Amino acid sequence: MDTSAIQSGCSFWDSGMQAHPTDESQRGQNAPDSIITQDVEEGILVRILCNVSSDEKPDGAGPFRYEWRNPNGTLVGTQWKLELGHIKVHESGIYVCRVSYEFDKRQMSTSSATKINVIPRAGVIFPGIRGNVLEVLETGDILQECQVVSAKPSQYNFQWFGPDDRLISNSAFLQRDYITRQRDEGIYRCVASPVEEGRLQVENNLIVTTAPLRFQITTIEEDLNIGGFTHRRIVPVDSSKPNLTTRETFIYQWLDTEMNPILDSMGPDLRIKFQSPSDFGRYSVRITGLNSGYQRDLSAYITMDGRNGEVEPTYSVVIREVSGPLYLNARLELECSPRPPNSAARINWLGPDGMVVSDSSNIVFERFQPHHQGRYTCQILLPNQIILRQSVELVVSGTSTEIPEPDRLYTIRIIQSPTYFRYNDAVHLQCIVSPTPPLVSYEWFKDGVLIGRQADIHIQRFTPDDVGRYQCVARLDSMVLTFNSTISIDDGTGVDLIMRPNIIYIPAFHPFEIECLSIRTGLSPIAIFGNGAPIESDNRFTIIKPNEQRLI
Repeated sequence: MDTSAIQSGCSFWDSGMQAHPTDESQRGQNAPDSIITQDVEEGILVRILCNVSSDEKPDGAGPFRYEWRNPNGTLVGTQWKLELGHIKVHESGIYVCRVSYEFDKRQMSTSSATKINVIPRAGVIFPGIRGNVLEVLETGDILQECQVVSAKPSQYNFQWFGPDDRLISNSAFLQRDYITRQRDEGIYRCVASPVEEGRLQVENNLIVTTAPLRFQITTIEEDLNIGGFTHRRIVPVDSSKPNLTTRETFIYQWLDTEMNPILDSMGPDLRIKFQSPSDFGRYSVRITGLNSGYQRDLSAYITMDGRNGEVEPTYSVVIREVSGPLYLNARLELECSPRPPNSAARINWLGPDGMVVSDSSNIVFERFQPHHQGRYTCQILLPNQIILRQSVELVVSGTSTEIPEPDRLYTIRIIQSPTYFRYNDAVHLQCIVSPTPPLVSYEWFKDGVLIGRQADIHIQRFTPDDVGRYQCVARLDSMVLTFNSTISIDDGTGVDLIMRPNIIYIPAFHPFEIECLSIRTGLSPIAIFGNGAPIESDNRFTIIKPNEQRLI
């Protein structure tokens, strides 16, 4: 606790004061023998000591008796010290200590007074800003002073502590050069410690926020056609606030559509000659601050001008088969991508009904079924809002998982029975080599682990542990045939519950509708939130059930 100790000297002999007898009628009427004045800050603990020299006190004299009286004359203490905790301004005034003893039937006494001036508590301010929020431009500088405002000037020692509470300055000034948001943004604390007694330590927080740097890519001149060119320039955008400035030095590196550095574009200017359609696309510029470590990438989309001023797409859609071929129960994976590549493009797949079936560049069928057949469309949304589409027709080529080998004598296939099953059903897998060879040995693997050496695999009760990728290996005299098949449950539709649509792209505050249809008889759908709470009809939601297996 901050305290101020004040010694009030009361002496009968050493001070040269003459001790004099008093009676009760005279008590309180005599002026104090000495007065000490002390300034203290509101809220501090004041301790006043009344020191009495008793080296030459006569033998046989009685004990000392102490009386402390406040400025109102009220008795407030009978000890040799007086403590005033968390003193207030209205407690200012003269505090008198009277010390007495009896000797030879006479009353000997003396007194001393202390005048306490209680001043309002000091505070910390930050000159030049309003309040305690300092906004600085990213990569700019901080030079902020911390001042103490007090009713009576006094000397203080200052310290600044950073957002991590580490000491960063032993002066009244906070100085930070080339600040960055991640490193320097936060709450700083200025602590002012008084040099003299009677003052409290004060502090205040300074909140430092960073305004982001803004850059603009401007077009100097261009001809957006084959054989044409473009000349563009990146420039920093000045802030509307005059105090938000930076002295950072920036370097610029332009990158082509493949994100490779353009060697002759190390400055703010980009110059490109369009020799072919592949020269159009997304160009990026990497901005680096030499002193602050600041780094940022910006992009500009350059598209070729078409007829009548229309913008024609300069990208094509590539659909690649990752795994196949397309047979019943076979695994099929298709991948869609723009050419040239564009990492900022958004890709999804639409099913035969026009609904989104995949919100990524890949669409996967672990076991392709007849109901999966149809026209699938890859849809690519480029950053310049151009939409590219490419469709592919998926049709099953056979009724079993088989691989025809026209240039071979033998083919291999896996027959699964039944075609559709559920957990706890019996499942029979057969490895068939056609035509039947005279000598053949079989091996079955599940997820790479050997599980049998016969032509058939019988699973009495199919469980989730049985789901996986099965491989049949047939070893003949002159060759080895292999085939893989992923085995999992299916009821002929691939799903128990159909939701239309499964992804909704609409602006906020617009109504939407979702339909749920239960495929399995006897199971009725319900509507719940993601956290499991039921959705009921109210002023926001309307639940409609046309029948037991349908909900809207």
